Amino acid sequence: MLGLAIPEHGSRQRRPPHARKRLPAVAPFLMTPAPLPPDEPARLAALKRYSVLDTAAEKSFDDIVNLAAHICGTPISLMTLVDNKRQWFKARTGMEASETPRDSAFCAHALARRDAPLIVHNAVADPRFAGNPLVTGNPHIRFYAGAPLVTPDGHTLGTLCVIDTQPRSLSEPQINALRALAREAIAQLEMRRYAQELETRIAELKATQEELSRSQQAAEAARQAAEAATAAKSQFVANMSHEIRTPLNAVIGYAQLLLSDAQTARLAPEIVDYLHNIERGGKTVSDIINNLLQLSKLEAGKIERFEEDVPLRAFFQELYELHLGDGSKRGVLWRFEPGAGLDSVVRMDRTKVAQIVLNLSGNALKFTPNGKSVVLAASYVNGELAIEVRDQGIGIAPERQAAVFQPFEQAEMNTDRTYGGTGLGLTIVRSLAELLGGAVSLESTLGVGSIFRVRLPVAQAATLQHAAPVSAAAAPTFRSGTKVVVAEDDPVSQKLMNVILQKLGLEVHIAGNGLRAVELVKELSPDLVLMDMHMPEMDGPEAIRTIRADTSAPQPPVVILSANVFADKAADALTRLGVTDFLTKPVNRVQLTSVLARLLPQT
Repeated sequence: MLGLAIPEHGSRQRRPPHARKRLPAVAPFLMTPAPLPPDEPARLAALKRYSVLDTAAEKSFDDIVNLAAHICGTPISLMTLVDNKRQWFKARTGMEASETPRDSAFCAHALARRDAPLIVHNAVADPRFAGNPLVTGNPHIRFYAGAPLVTPDGHTLGTLCVIDTQPRSLSEPQINALRALAREAIAQLEMRRYAQELETRIAELKATQEELSRSQQAAEAARQAAEAATAAKSQFVANMSHEIRTPLNAVIGYAQLLLSDAQTARLAPEIVDYLHNIERGGKTVSDIINNLLQLSKLEAGKIERFEEDVPLRAFFQELYELHLGDGSKRGVLWRFEPGAGLDSVVRMDRTKVAQIVLNLSGNALKFTPNGKSVVLAASYVNGELAIEVRDQGIGIAPERQAAVFQPFEQAEMNTDRTYGGTGLGLTIVRSLAELLGGAVSLESTLGVGSIFRVRLPVAQAATLQHAAPVSAAAAPTFRSGTKVVVAEDDPVSQKLMNVILQKLGLEVHIAGNGLRAVELVKELSPDLVLMDMHMPEMDGPEAIRTIRADTSAPQPPVVILSANVFADKAADALTRLGVTDFLTKPVNRVQLTSVLARLLPQT
């Protein structure tokens, strides 16, 4: 992968669906037909659910096939999807045709191989393919390696394959890379499908709101329909959260790991750009999911307050450092201005105040152009916590300033196209501020910038301790031999957490379920347990209860890792289960390091 320059697709690869070019069919007796997979009807139904056949080219998939071709050193790479009669190429490089008959498709033979790629070193010497028209004629295939595209529910849609016109083989790292890229292709298909469903749901909700405003006579019926839609949306986003966030955690985590080693590994600029695109796309999906989950809970009135002692200076310093990387990448000067009273320790809902600050600062950084500044300011005087986020961004016209706090609204109709977002962030800020007994206000000038001010009543903590701020950007040095048990059932997430924690110098022990985690706590007396909430045999809450109930066993700090837990549910777990802290997937590496720095012994 070192120093590769990856070419972009040519215009021939971006034909509209109606301009398909097919390779010819052939009499079936010339080759060995591929057997039908045992799940063929369910597999075809799963393929149909993605609504991807005969769609236009998309850059995320084009990047994957280009990267596969260059890693494996082949002239041809395809992302194929196999229906009942043909294999169709969602992305391709080095191949003119857009589809082939299924009878002549190498990929049809790979459908039943969920666990390992199909590799044909020399097609001429393989009786299954020697008479294949793709071997005897164009493109004269000699070598083929196809990694199955397996959905989360176990159906193979097609393959990510590389092809050569000369007999050859792949190294073990190349095979592993091909499999990893196949998993990334499925993750992109999943995000594409969920994004379409979310857009449909948002459109349905907006249509419902418009109907309510037009029809006074049907007000009661429309109200009931809106409530049903809200309940359905809440159930939908809660159910999908775990399924999206687990692969999303791996997508973002591995992209960040590769980017952190990009300079040492001397990756080509094109590959670094692909990795940045994967990371940014993953974070965008994560932000959308978080906002929808939060809005669902707020609308249902199920958000509860959970107050704890919080050292203000350390709290705001950590939030400021979480956005340091975003400011640097966007070319924006990101500053923190601590005001009076920040050395105080107060009683407040840490999670909800953090959500307010992160939403406001993330919004300001997004709408501020390169070279301008964004400032986070905070003070605590006379029992009131004052938070300001000032930016030199695009500003908001006076007639639109009230609308930005409404669900699904943007300051301008085209800002979602230019800057992205769903228009939920400021709605959540206002709702959380009001829940905490405070208020949010806006002062803005179009083309000059905006100032968001939040005022919250906050009581001083009974213990007047002064905690020193811990820098989230500083890399902690942990005591040699510090042991961490990671309870996680997803193999990809296991590997990710193992790499991250080992890079921090920690001794890592993986448990594939809660029962094994309980056993490892007894055997190893670890310094910390990172506990996923949803696992087979014994889930996270049951495992935590078992650990806490055994008073003869060690009682290490336990940090929840969850793909769908809400903030109030996590806070509830802190008190009911004896959990020390919680992190929501996709896990932010800075937040993870900060939690570890607070809970583990350091040199």
